[in-house]
Amino acid sequence: MSVFGSLFDFRFDRLVAPTILRILYAIDTVIICLVTVFGSLFFAVNQNAIALVIGPIVGFILLLSQRIIFESIVIKFQVAQDVRDLRNKYLSLIPPVATATPITPPWSTDTGSTTSASTPGSAPLMNSASAALEKEVLLANIDRELIVNGYKIRPAENLAGADLTGANLNKAKLAGANLNKAKLAGANLNKANLNKANLTGADLSGANLQGADLTGADLTGADLTGADLTDAYLGWANLSLANLTDAILKGTRLRSVNFNGALMPDGTKHA
Repeated sequence: MSVFGSLFDFRFDRLVAPTILRILYAIDTVIICLVTVFGSLFFAVNQNAIALVIGPIVGFILLLSQRIIFESIVIKFQVAQDVRDLRNKYLSLIPPVATATPITPPWSTDTGSTTSASTPGSAPLMNSASAALEKEVLLANIDRELIVNGYKIRPAENLAGADLTGANLNKAKLAGANLNKAKLAGANLNKANLNKANLTGADLSGANLQGADLTGADLTGADLTGADLTDAYLGWANLSLANLTDAILKGTRLRSVNFNGALMPDGTKHA
């Protein structure tokens, strides 16, 4: 795209300023050189020959000052362009997810699914190396979207009844998510963000919830048998009718928690 055409680029996909600045720098350099040469000769002939020494020094200082000024301006545009290129390159590595959850990943080992038949001698549709690469790319940005067992793991996601037994959800961001009756037995939810999540009737038996944020979460009727809640945040959580038998509550923040009818770690029932 030409400089003139870029003037009508209303999305600003291409920056014109760096090109214009290069042209202006070239023009200014030529002007300074000409003024230095002819100015030095003029003053040397009409006034003092020392101008032949002072003139080039002054010209060099002007060129250096001009260079610093132009670099300080151009570098801002270069940084912006580099950030944009990196963003586009990174986003191009993440394949779009168009189907609704749960998603069957391409690296799934489910032999019962239907696959396209390949002719004798043809290359496999996806070898283990390419499948591993695609999996790595898909899971590269946890903050954007994590997929575990075919389920999207992200804030406010509807995961009601999801089977995440034994899943690694370390530091997962599930604030406000609907995990009603979800199967999370033995899952690793270390330092997970479950703020105000709906975990009513969820199976969290044996789960690792160390340092997890369960502030304001609804755990009504949840099974927390043997769960490790060390240093977890349970302030204002609803644990009514929950089963906390053998659960570890060492250092757990329990401010204003509702334990109405819950089975406590020692097996007693809270009034």
